Amino acid sequence: MDQLVYHAVATGNLGQVLELVAEKNSWSWTPHDEKVETQRLGDVVDLGKGHGPNETTLLHVCSAKSHVRTAKVLLDMLAGSTDAATRRRIVNRRECSKIGGYTPLHLACLSKCTTAADMAELLIQYGADPDVKDANCSFTALHLAVRSHAFEVARVLVRAGADLLARDKFGNNPAFWLKELYPDATTPIRYVFMSTRGALMSNLHRYKP
Repeated sequence: MDQLVYHAVATGNLGQVLELVAEKNSWSWTPHDEKVETQRLGDVVDLGKGHGPNETTLLHVCSAKSHVRTAKVLLDMLAGSTDAATRRRIVNRRECSKIGGYTPLHLACLSKCTTAADMAELLIQYGADPDVKDANCSFTALHLAVRSHAFEVARVLVRAGADLLARDKFGNNPAFWLKELYPDATTPIRYVFMSTRGALMSNLHRYKP
């Protein structure tokens, strides 16, 4: 991956991203070139896995920083240049296992940014699967959201149909971590499940052996 493009995405500099990709591929950013633009930028997003030791794509970079606007442009252009199956593959691609083996959605859960929930919602809209597990601990996005105190992200995931009972490699579901980390019943995240599916945590705990 071109390091300048990578840096521009990491800093959320959308204007520079578009300029660099245009320069890299020798085409201009004009309304008349819309078809070419989507094809070329789609290629750049897809090529992320093949560059760098961590197999990090531009979507991983956007998600880690929760640069929603930049991610939206990349995803829109990706949607215009690839079929649905390819888009899902890219959006759900995991990084190298030595750094966690996370998908972009996992990184949005860990980002600690105020726009993390918006980032998660955007990724889900474009095909991110909330139940994909990371490569090391088999954490789903919901496991990570609960463990990271990401209240609003957890709400987005539950509304999107995330599996409340998915087990990590330790045999624990998100409800277990919720009980372990937030024993106080008044903790806001304990009501994420109640407010979205009406699932009381006391009932979910019975699924933990």
